[in-house]
Amino acid sequence: MNRMVIVTVVSLGLLACPSAGPRGETGPAGPAGPMGTSGATGAPGANGLMGATGATGPAGPTGATGATGAQGAVGPAGAVPDAGVVQVARFQGSQGSCTNGGVQLTVGGQVEYACDAPRFRAWNFGGNSVIAGERVIFDEQTGRMWQRDPAAGDTAFQTLLWADAITWCANLTYATFSDWRLPGQPELASLIQLGQMPLAPTIDRGFFDSTPALLFWSADANSGDAVGVDFATGNAYVLASSFGTHRVRCVR
Repeated sequence: MNRMVIVTVVSLGLLACPSAGPRGETGPAGPAGPMGTSGATGAPGANGLMGATGATGPAGPTGATGATGAQGAVGPAGAVPDAGVVQVARFQGSQGSCTNGGVQLTVGGQVEYACDAPRFRAWNFGGNSVIAGERVIFDEQTGRMWQRDPAAGDTAFQTLLWADAITWCANLTYATFSDWRLPGQPELASLIQLGQMPLAPTIDRGFFDSTPALLFWSADANSGDAVGVDFATGNAYVLASSFGTHRVRCVR
C-alpha cells in the first residue's frame, strides 16, 4: 500500500538568522584546583670527582719533653790493671797533692803523683820577698824577675802612653834594681792563665795579686802600632801607639 509523505518545504530565504553580537568580557579566574600528589623520588646521582690534595698546614708546636728514662744497668767491672803496668797521665793545675800540674802515675791500681815545680815564687832575698819595701816575683821557667806591685809611692800601676811606658821602665828603680824594661808581647802574654776564666784578671792571682783586669803595654810594635795584652780577656791587641794610655808592668 503506498503511503503518501507530505513534506513541508520552508524556504531558506524566509527564515534568515540574525547577525552575531559583540564578545562579552572575560570572566574572573576560577578557584585553584587541589594540589597534585608528590612525584616519586628520583634516583641517586653519580659520585663527583675527588678533589685535589690540600696544601700542607703549618707545623704544630713542639711537644713537651718526655720523662727521663730509667737509669741503665751498671756495666761489668773493668779489668784489673796488671801490677807491672804503669799508666802515666800528664795534667795541668791542681790534682791530688799537686797545685801546679804534674804527672799521675797508676801502678797496679795504686795512684801516685809527681808534681811539677811551681813556675813562680816570691824572690827569696834574705828570706824575704820584699826588697826595700817592694815585692817582686821570680819566674822559674824564664829566669826573669817581675815587678809585683806598683812602684813605691804609687797607688796603682802607671798609666802612660806607649812611648812613655818604655822610658818609664828604663828609668825605674824598684826593689833596689835599676835594669828594668818594658816586656815584649810574648813575655807579657806568658803570664796569661786562661784557666782563671771567667774570672779576671787572667793571671796567677796568688802571686800577681795586685794586677787589675786591664790592658798592659808591651814593648813590641807592629807596622808602627803598639801591642798590648789585656788581662781581662787574655787577648793581645794592636793599638795605635799614640792611642790612649794603658798600664805598665816592668820586667828584668
